[in-house]
Amino acid sequence: MLIIPTLAFSQSYKGKILDDNLIEVSDVTVFYPGTTISTLSDKSGNFEIPINRTQKELIFSHPEFNTYVLDLSNYNENSYIKVALTPKIQLSELVVNALSKDERAFFMEIFKQELLGVSKNGKACKIKNEDAIRFNYNKGNKVLKVYAKEPLVIDNKRLGYKLLYTLENFEYDLNQHMLAYAGYVLFKDKYKRERRRIKRRREEAYNGSLQHLFSSFYSDTFEQEGFSVRKLIKKRNPNYPSDSLIEEARLNVRSLKGTIVLDYNSPNSEDMKILQLSHRLPKYIDYLVKTPLKTKDFLTKENGKSYLNFEDYLSVVYTKEEEPKEYCPSGINRIKCHNVQTSLLWITGKTEILPTGVHSPANNLWTADYLAFEKLGDLLPADYVRSQEK
Repeated sequence: MLIIPTLAFSQSYKGKILDDNLIEVSDVTVFYPGTTISTLSDKSGNFEIPINRTQKELIFSHPEFNTYVLDLSNYNENSYIKVALTPKIQLSELVVNALSKDERAFFMEIFKQELLGVSKNGKACKIKNEDAIRFNYNKGNKVLKVYAKEPLVIDNKRLGYKLLYTLENFEYDLNQHMLAYAGYVLFKDKYKRERRRIKRRREEAYNGSLQHLFSSFYSDTFEQEGFSVRKLIKKRNPNYPSDSLIEEARLNVRSLKGTIVLDYNSPNSEDMKILQLSHRLPKYIDYLVKTPLKTKDFLTKENGKSYLNFEDYLSVVYTKEEEPKEYCPSGINRIKCHNVQTSLLWITGKTEILPTGVHSPANNLWTADYLAFEKLGDLLPADYVRSQEK
């Protein structure tokens, strides 16, 4: 990717988009990720998009080229930008599985559940171009990889948005139930006039969301907004076997039986005792500090910017809504619903938060429990304007 800043004079970012042969590229979608603000490059590869000071990145997306993320920190209204996009490896060149109709349907359901979610909003979403999706499943390690040859067109009927989602990476471990994915979303409002029903649903989606939480952190109003924040410390359970002991026990059992399938009712050998303990006991014990935190305890100001800054974990409770039944499935793994929404946050690096509730970089933040339950189907644009309270 080649970036050449020169001078221009406007309140917009202007530029030209080329390919690696320096030929103009038309119909490139240029947008601020997670917003409704976008434009297309014209036949000569020119683009112009209004400056949005709350956004840190500009995305260049085209089905035939690799997505490029432009860091805007060094650009202003006097910048003119030239970019050269590199060709994308076509899906035909990637190793994808030939799947039966039933297998494809099974993996498609996993993909939609993990990407869109199983809340009311998530279930109401429809991917309009499922034919663009390809699956690669490794039967050995049971890892599912998903690719898309073009941005996914997602219709969110409940919230009244059409989403264009540029999928960059999706890997799901069916053994460990661990997910890693990345992508960029552009929102299109389906209604010129906001319908009352849609307006209400958007307000419900906003309340208690990560966007709501971080916006209230920024304005130091999180307590008034219904959030309670406390510190949570995880300590290793002293009765839990060490990782080396567990691994040694697994190797011993594997050598005896030729399989790692374990029978926890077998005679109490030392190896089986260790494995039973690892199965029965929690690896970590949670210690929740009783005293609620204030903004100064987890947010720092530097040069007019706000950064999350805390050790261990933040336990966040949103008191104005209860956990929905979709979050509390019935069956063996039943979770008891609470009359408040509880979540866990932790960071792996310096993370800025903006007045809109956006955080950057996105991959520095991790969530668990209720906020991890909310997926793309519950997401609102970063430029969503909250209704004035009556």
